[in-house]
Amino acid sequence: MKYISIFISICLSLSLLLTSCEEEVEWEVKNEQTLLVVEGKISNENKNHVVYLARTTGLYEEVDKIPVNGANLNITDGTNSYDLIEAPGNKGKYETIDVFSGVPGTTYTLIINLDEPINGKSYYEASDVMKDPFIFESAISYIDQIDFITEDDSTYQMITYLYGQQPDSDKNFYLGEIYKNDSIITDTITKSIIVNPLEWGTEDEGLVPLFYYEDSKKFVHQTLNFRLMSISEEYYNFLQEVNSASEEPDPLGLSGPLANVKSNVPDALGFFSAVAVETGEFYVQTADEVDK
Repeated sequence: MKYISIFISICLSLSLLLTSCEEEVEWEVKNEQTLLVVEGKISNENKNHVVYLARTTGLYEEVDKIPVNGANLNITDGTNSYDLIEAPGNKGKYETIDVFSGVPGTTYTLIINLDEPINGKSYYEASDVMKDPFIFESAISYIDQIDFITEDDSTYQMITYLYGQQPDSDKNFYLGEIYKNDSIITDTITKSIIVNPLEWGTEDEGLVPLFYYEDSKKFVHQTLNFRLMSISEEYYNFLQEVNSASEEPDPLGLSGPLANVKSNVPDALGFFSAVAVETGEFYVQTADEVDK
């Protein structure tokens, strides 16, 4: 069994891709099978939308990933069609020629035609529906202490509650990013904030909770920015599986390899997603300063 390192981007978040942030993850591929890796997003933001293509590498290749260049890509909503071109000097990165904003409630389909087949396959297709965005109104954020066995084992978490209007849906799912001075803090898969309000009992309260742990205490009395993406249930499940499989190896073998994470691109790895974005800012206080 061999592990192959490749980079996948997640607005991703998570952000993978959203702010050109990348994280190295391990995709376990059996029998030296080469697979296409797709990471792309279309959003309701007015901009050029980006898709990255790469392929997994073989046992004796000296690089972790190989960009896939020379492909023809197109995104369609069934009525409108948007061609993508490869970014000059950046192999494997494809951008829409036109600047446009996606429309919530629309299903978008990515169509890929490779110049050179991978495992005999040149045509790939993936679809995702863009959900309605969360409408932000206000926020409360504070740093609180978490106590474990002893005082020396205590740590801190940043608890942020975003208040506003959730989409009129039985199921809402979100991917959150946090920034400081335009630099992303949640810059890896394991730091990504994936939220299902139904699990927290806040789906009817107009409240989206965001929890962040790593070095959170240093952000006390600072203003941070957030980027909250409404995502499909399929994309939420994909991110949950990637996050779980990216953690430390499971001695019981329950988490499974990343190659088993379900993609919406048949016979490939990764995900093409359509997301609706809401942005805003919040001020971080201490727990004593907040009337919870």
